[in-house]
Amino acid sequence: MKFRATGWPAIEPGLKESYRCGRAACALAGRKPLPEHFHDWRKHVKDLWHYFCLLDPAWLAEARTYTDALELLGAHLGEDHDLFLLQQFVMEHCAGAANEVTALSKLITARQKDLRAAALKQGSRLYAEAPADICRRLENYWRDWHGK
Repeated sequence: MKFRATGWPAIEPGLKESYRCGRAACALAGRKPLPEHFHDWRKHVKDLWHYFCLLDPAWLAEARTYTDALELLGAHLGEDHDLFLLQQFVMEHCAGAANEVTALSKLITARQKDLRAAALKQGSRLYAEAPADICRRLENYWRDWHGK
């Protein structure tokens, strides 16, 4: 693969798209809280987190805090998905233990409710800026890092 740009112009389009997709996925998960929407959102959070990790030497403490918040958000969304898969597995393989399955299902549902509420709250903060605005701010960090 050959890149046509270098420096910030090589990074910015993908970062902006990653942020835009994550922002849209967050909004969709908030409007329609289905497991697949939260899982899709997690993929976008991880993509954006990878961008921030690659650029970490350039970041001020504020941006490193953002990277850490993305990691925590990804962990919440990952645990939510793991619980979804556990609940599916239990429903399919433990039909003979109805009382236990019901009790576990209630615990899973309660934990998912907490995780999703925390994720949506965190997501609303992390995705509050318009994609162009966050990219402009990040470009300023980039320029400061490179002395431009």
